[in-house]
Amino acid sequence: MSIRSEIQAEQKVLTISVDGTLDAQLFAEFQLAYKDVPAYFRCVIDLSGVDYVDSSGLGLLLILREHFGSDNATVEIRGCSEDVANVLYISNFDVLFSMR
Repeated sequence: MSIRSEIQAEQKVLTISVDGTLDAQLFAEFQLAYKDVPAYFRCVIDLSGVDYVDSSGLGLLLILREHFGSDNATVEIRGCSEDVANVLYISNFDVLFSMR
């Protein structure tokens, strides 16, 4: 399984960890990780296991951001490799997401 999720209900935090390639093949599995989580939760996306992200993977992140409230969303991306971080910065995702 390339996606794992953990809910910390008391802190209202959902952590989604992804391994491998973040692309369209993960759409259903990625969406299942957050679809039943309330939009007021904070979401942390751990990409430390991701070696490649393509444009459809960027789209998955944008859809997740919409679920959690778009501009009001509290979504943090962490653990990116240098290559993945470069893709995110070039795509201006540092403006849309908190990145660590």
